[in-house]
Amino acid sequence: METLGLGVLIVAIGFALSLLSYAPEDPNFNNATGRAHGNLLGLPGAYGAEYSLQTIGAMWSCSPGRGDWSLIATFPDSCFA
Repeated sequence: METLGLGVLIVAIGFALSLLSYAPEDPNFNNATGRAHGNLLGLPGAYGAEYSLQTIGAMWSCSPGRGDWSLIATFPDSCFA
């Protein structure tokens, strides 16, 4: 079970590094360039970050009230409520 947890942790850290080092100029599904990638995880990281950011953006635009509700539910005593 510890091995599974360690594997999940490594994947999560890699995913976070991929998103943090995202650059719109990197080659991806929507931007075919001859430029070298700047993502820390290389070309797979550039493709994964672009896909993830587009998916998150599409989900956010389809449900405009969910973001506000999750902030209120998470931080009930803050300025969001």
